Amino acid sequence: MHVVGWNFSPLSAMVKGKTAFDAAEFSKRADRIAFLSDQLLEGFQKAPPHGVNTDAKAEIWTSFDDFSTKAKDFVAEAKALSDVAKAKDEAKDKAQFKKLAGACKACHDKYKNDD
Repeated sequence: MHVVGWNFSPLSAMVKGKTAFDAAEFSKRADRIAFLSDQLLEGFQKAPPHGVNTDAKAEIWTSFDDFSTKAKDFVAEAKALSDVAKAKDEAKDKAQFKKLAGACKACHDKYKNDD
């Protein structure tokens, strides 16, 4: 998840106008997120980890089907962002990024500790 965030942050900065939009950089980072998204559920077993420091709330393991659905939504939006970014259309890139960010937020709001 840290590597996803490392690639997500520059995209967010571009979408918010904090940095200049760079279509090639946007596409490269979108591809990375899409690649990593397929591995997301592998990091979460169907039982809580013992002795592992994590930002995950216990609700993941009591609502694993819902968590899995949200993770799959993230995968779909990440792959869509990668596809859209290949056309290098700034408006479409930003619109799809907001959909991806919404998928992230839906999961984080319910299953991630903010501590």
